[in-house]
Order: sequence, then structure tokens, then C-alpha cells
Amino acid sequence: MLTAHSGRTRSDDEPPTDVVVERTASVKSRPTGLYNVMQDTAQTSVSFLSMGWGRILAAKLVCVAAAVALGGWNRLVVLQDLRARAQQDGPAFMAAQRRFDAWLSVEGISMLLVLVIAAVLGHTPPTGG
Repeated sequence: MLTAHSGRTRSDDEPPTDVVVERTASVKSRPTGLYNVMQDTAQTSVSFLSMGWGRILAAKLVCVAAAVALGGWNRLVVLQDLRARAQQDGPAFMAAQRRFDAWLSVEGISMLLVLVIAAVLGHTPPTGG
């Protein structure tokens, strides 16, 4: 089946444009981030996690991974359950809505933590000097 989307047609098996943009950004940001880490820590003789900057970066990466995992879980599992129960207007639908809201809140908090840690990371020198 063809559907109209942003002035052009696409088939149902073609991913939406926002998904393509998200995947592209995710794929392109990893190598540049790794390059920056290598450049910033190239002159250090200590291990990466023994520096404060390295520990902060590791915490940020954990929060990013959590946000991505929670987003995937919310979209693939929780949202599908909510859509399946949307035809009903009973307690099962309301429970699914509360579950979706709760997971979305946790995902939002993890993204907020990423921003806070990124701000701290931006004011922390990579080599401790």
C-alpha cells in the first residue's frame, strides 16, 4: 500500500524519514566521537577510566545507551501494546497508557542526565591539567 508522506509516496516496507535521519545521525556520530576521544586523550599515559574525564564520559555513554534502549523498548513493546488496546476504552487501555507514560518519563530523565553530564564533561579538561 502506498501512502502520502511529505509530498511523496512511500511503501509500507520503507522506513519513515525520521527513522532514517535518526539512524544516520547515530551512525555518523560514533566515529567522530571516538576520534575526538582519541585526540583528547592521546597525550595521556594513564588509563582512560583512571582520569576524571574518562569516568564522566563513561557515565555519559551509559546514560546514552540507557536512553536508546528505553526508547527502543517504549517504541517496540510498550507503544505496540498501547495501540492494540486503543480500540478498547476500559481499564486495560488506561493501564497501558500509564505504563507508556511511566516508561516515557524514565526515558526523558535519562536524556536529561545525558545533557547534564555533557555540560559537566564540557568543563572538565581531558588530561586533568
